[in-house]
Amino acid sequence: MAKTLIVYFSLAGHTRQVAEEIARLCGGDLDPIVDAAERSLTPMHLAWFAMEAILHHNMTAIKDALRNPADYDLVIIGTPVWAGHITPPVHSYIEQHKGRLKRVALFCTEGGANGEMALGQAEKLLGIKPQATLVVAEPAMNSGAYRGMVADFVRKIEGITADAASPA
Repeated sequence: MAKTLIVYFSLAGHTRQVAEEIARLCGGDLDPIVDAAERSLTPMHLAWFAMEAILHHNMTAIKDALRNPADYDLVIIGTPVWAGHITPPVHSYIEQHKGRLKRVALFCTEGGANGEMALGQAEKLLGIKPQATLVVAEPAMNSGAYRGMVADFVRKIEGITADAASPA
């Protein structure tokens, strides 16, 4: 497989779990996106995060990435879905690095719905079509079914990267 970086933001831990499973299966490097703002899972904070996403206050200060995405053939970006949108930390990461991303794949975790809408938002920000996408809903996380979904996602990426590496 191509040299792969998996970047993600996770507050509740679901997106981190999916990112770790992707990294385990493809041998990629992990680089969590760290929000400079303090975020917690209190009901008041969750309501604010949803409003922040809905009102498109999508940029937030994030800490410097540990790895340079330009050093990778493929960058896989993961985000939770907040009110149908990518999280502000992921929005900030994309804005900071989009010019240096050769190829991307996207995944999200959702408690309700609108994962496809959130990934569409990420694609629009990136300005390039992702190699593959994956939406993991909470029931799949809770049952462990996400592991099979991740395996399919990684196989798809491996097939695409193998095709791209083949001489024409």
